[in-house]
Amino acid sequence: MDSDPPSYECVTETESGQQNMTEQQKVEPTPPTRQSGIPSDTIFIGQKPIMAYVTAIVMQFTSGSNEVSIKARGRAISAAVDVVEVCRRRFFEGKLHVKNIAIGTEQLGEEGQVRNVSTIEITVTKPA
Repeated sequence: MDSDPPSYECVTETESGQQNMTEQQKVEPTPPTRQSGIPSDTIFIGQKPIMAYVTAIVMQFTSGSNEVSIKARGRAISAAVDVVEVCRRRFFEGKLHVKNIAIGTEQLGEEGQVRNVSTIEITVTKPA
């Protein structure tokens, strides 16, 4: 398995206003990480095709999760419901249960242009 070639960073010393290269240090590339504060078992529904989100849910359950949370707001709410129904009926054939559905409203925008946007969070579980 090929890995990315190591990158090098030059370390410099400053003497009387001049920079002299003294050595090279090996800098390991950092793996991409998920945005902090967002649990890995949470899937946000957006503008991608429905099957992209269905695949994400199936991957979460096959990797060992027993519970996945699907979140959406605004026009994506209907897509979130479709994603859950496709998972329940096609991929898990009735072995996936809706544990909780939470609805709410968020206020988006800046002062003077604040608008209300509906939200939904659907929590699905797979019995062990």
